[in-house]
Amino acid sequence: MHEKAHSKQTIKLGAPPMIGAFMFPHLFKQFKDAHPSIDIEIFEHGSSQMTQFVDDYTLDMAIIILNDLPLSQYNMVHIYDTELLYCTNAASPFAGLDPVSLSDIQYSPLILMKEGSYQNPVIKARFAEQQLAPNVILYSNQVHTIKNFIKNDFASAFILKEALDEQDHSVTIPLSEPMPIQIGLIWKKKIHLSSHALTFIKFIQKYEFK
Repeated sequence: MHEKAHSKQTIKLGAPPMIGAFMFPHLFKQFKDAHPSIDIEIFEHGSSQMTQFVDDYTLDMAIIILNDLPLSQYNMVHIYDTELLYCTNAASPFAGLDPVSLSDIQYSPLILMKEGSYQNPVIKARFAEQQLAPNVILYSNQVHTIKNFIKNDFASAFILKEALDEQDHSVTIPLSEPMPIQIGLIWKKKIHLSSHALTFIKFIQKYEFK
C-alpha cells in the first residue's frame, strides 16, 4: 500500500482541457455546494499524461477518456458517453454535410490536440487506415484557441459534442464512422486515499452530467 503524500483538504484532480472546459464548472459548483471545506486543485493535460501523473502519485485521480485505458491498473467510475464530432465554421462548405467522411475533409485545414492527448493518435490512425493524411496546420490543447480558429474560419477541428455553444458561430457534424468516447474518473489501485478523495468519489458515483 502506498500512502498519499499530501493530507490537506485539497484534492489533486486531473482533466484534459476539452473535458475540463465544459464539464468542470458544473461539477465544481455542485461539489463545492455540498462540500465547501474541500478544495480541488485542477491539472490540465492530455489523457495519456494524466495516467502517468496518477501512476506517480502527482494526482489523486483524473477525469479522462477511458477508451483503450488498461482498466486492470485503475479503479474507475464511468461518468458518461459522448463522441468526437467534426467542428467547422457555419459558413464552411462542409457545414451542410451530415455525416462527413475523412476523405471529404482530407485537404481542409485542421487543428489537432498535441501529443499526449487521446485525440491526436486516434485521429491520425483513422486517416492512415484510409491511406489519407490530415492537413494539420496547428497543434493546440487550448480550447479557446481552437474555437477562435473555427470561429474565424481558419481551420476545423475534432471536438467533443458538448464543447460547443451557440455563440461559437460553428457547427458540429457527425462522422460517417463514429468515434464514441467514454469519460470517467480513475484512480490508482492499491493506494490509501484520503477521506476527502473518497468523498469526491462518492459524489462522482451519483453525479449526472447534463
